[in-house]
Amino acid sequence: MRFNVRKDAVAIARIREFDFQDALFAAQSVLAFTGLMILGAKMRVLLPFSPVPFTMQVFFALLAGVLLGPGMAAASQALYLALGAAGIPVFSGSVAGLAYLMGPTGGYLISFLFVPQIVARILGRGVTINGKTEINRVRMILALAVGVAVIHLMGILHLCTLTGGRLMTAFIMGLPFIPADVVKAIAVAWITPRLMKR
Repeated sequence: MRFNVRKDAVAIARIREFDFQDALFAAQSVLAFTGLMILGAKMRVLLPFSPVPFTMQVFFALLAGVLLGPGMAAASQALYLALGAAGIPVFSGSVAGLAYLMGPTGGYLISFLFVPQIVARILGRGVTINGKTEINRVRMILALAVGVAVIHLMGILHLCTLTGGRLMTAFIMGLPFIPADVVKAIAVAWITPRLMKR
């Protein structure tokens, strides 16, 4: 077997270039969605009947799962939660700390670590047609529906622990957010094909 040193060196250089570009793209994507989660936390509306504020974070968490895939999506959420837990005021209301994660919004926030991964794995890689990736619409609907369900299951169960085990009270506190998050999921399903065409 003969080796062409020059060709082999060029091939190795190209592989390293692609590896670097992939790593750079992954880092940029993770940081971008971490930033979007912080932005989503700032877009909040306080409700008089619930200790949990209305924010846009569910929208960005679901979108991360659809666009980034499980690894990068999870990394973006883990970084967001780590920043908040470390004392950087990235949570809703510009607050931070582990104590906030133990509060009323804790279940919803922790769910963001898992939901994008779940959405991405249900969605799969999509199908490449004419050089473009097409996402199965049925899988998209299923993935987003499961994502919203997991967010609210974890959020309500955590609220239940704070209300002394009163599940119905916790459910009523979380109920108003379900229709709003369904609308956000629909918005993700609508915007995703348009983003992927660009």
